[in-house]
Amino acid sequence: MKTIGIEALLRWAYVDELPNGEVDRVGPAAPRAGWASMSMFRELLTRVSGTDVRNIYGLSPTGAARIPHQDAVTVFHAVSTLEGAFFRVPAGWNPLRDMGDLGEDGTAAIQRGLDRLTTAVDGETRLRRPVVNLVQRHAICGGTPVWEFDPPEAKLVTENGAPKWFRRVVEEVPGAFGPVRLEVEVDGFDIRRRRPYPGAYRKTVLVPDPAEAVAARAEYQLWHAALAHLATMLIVSLEAHEVMPPALPARPWAPDGEPNLTLQFRGW
Repeated sequence: MKTIGIEALLRWAYVDELPNGEVDRVGPAAPRAGWASMSMFRELLTRVSGTDVRNIYGLSPTGAARIPHQDAVTVFHAVSTLEGAFFRVPAGWNPLRDMGDLGEDGTAAIQRGLDRLTTAVDGETRLRRPVVNLVQRHAICGGTPVWEFDPPEAKLVTENGAPKWFRRVVEEVPGAFGPVRLEVEVDGFDIRRRRPYPGAYRKTVLVPDPAEAVAARAEYQLWHAALAHLATMLIVSLEAHEVMPPALPARPWAPDGEPNLTLQFRGW
């Protein structure tokens, strides 16, 4: 048997073998819909209406008159099990730790970054870019999800070139069972007296917004977790290959002491 890393195995399957599969002339194969539409959009930078000529594996056919290697077909079915995968965030997860102490701004950025990963579909929370699409895209296009970012700088919030002031006040707003008192943030500068109100404060904002780094590094960890999962699945099911786990680290930005996002599957 040939020893091969999971990254190389996926590229071999999706680039060298699976495009040789026959064209499905009856209807689209169930697992192909997500990747086929995404790859067509990437190629033409527009949404395409009409017939999408893809083979039974959801790929542009090569026209080669041969059947894909059985190991490649096994890889395809293993990747299909990633449909519907979701993730859990462990306590203490902080993909910005290598950027220094970002304080409360960093904590808020982590939540914003996680929010960017998901969307609501039919009342259910789903990943904006499903894990299966991440695996297929990088199997075909190569590379990894982006994870390298420069540390942000804390800069004062300004307005018209001058530092902006804020203050917190309690306002009464209508509620379902009568008025409700809420603390809200408002402008903290007294224009009439041309000075800040007592208790007013200034705020900083991180530039660039590290929420982008959070979302990207989360995708990297999910992609890496998916590869590790596939390597475990395939280690006993391939005929001609002995697959090795991912060669890349799960978190290259912080190799030690950082928990990873956990990839999970419905019904498990």
